[in-house]
Amino acid sequence: MAIVIKTLSEQIYDYVFREIRIGHLKYGDKIDENELIDRLGVSRTPIREALIQLSSDNILDNLSRKGFYVRHISDKEMDDAFAVIARLDTYAIELIMDKVDEETLAHLEACTVSIDKAIARHDYEEYYNWQEAFHLTYIGKCGNEVLIHELKSLFKRSLRMTYYSQDEDELFELLGAANDQHKQLLEAIRERDVERAMELAVNHWTKDIQVED
Repeated sequence: MAIVIKTLSEQIYDYVFREIRIGHLKYGDKIDENELIDRLGVSRTPIREALIQLSSDNILDNLSRKGFYVRHISDKEMDDAFAVIARLDTYAIELIMDKVDEETLAHLEACTVSIDKAIARHDYEEYYNWQEAFHLTYIGKCGNEVLIHELKSLFKRSLRMTYYSQDEDELFELLGAANDQHKQLLEAIRERDVERAMELAVNHWTKDIQVED
């Protein structure tokens, strides 16, 4: 496996994105470039490159003469994004049904196990990483690079901070219910039940999660 070495600006991009994803930076917060310079020990140029790319990816707003701010995503925009993700995800599922092997199924199952462990520890960042890995595992098998790229981009824009309005107990209860949906989707893929898998994917992205009593 080739080792990918990220540029300094790419590493800064990942750092700022993580700060947003885990809630250290919230909607409307201004990115303090001087603080990043002091904290990361880097020059302004790679920081600016990273912030410009985050703005290009619709994660930050670049306001003329004011700086970079964490972009607010309205409920309507979030719902619209999830509706698009659902349609693209079902297409990916349709494409992968004759390509899924036992190794892929095993990795999907391992993701759901790791998600459960992250939920038990109330570790949102670990949850985020493993749930993203779950979806990208089967999406990566679809063979359509444009589809893969678009879904990755939408995940980046839409999955961050989705549940942070909930208190912690409710948050992880909802995440447990979301992982139950992952497990159901895995079983449908394992059984090569494409219609069931596509239905589950649509519900996963577009329906409110219901927690059983």
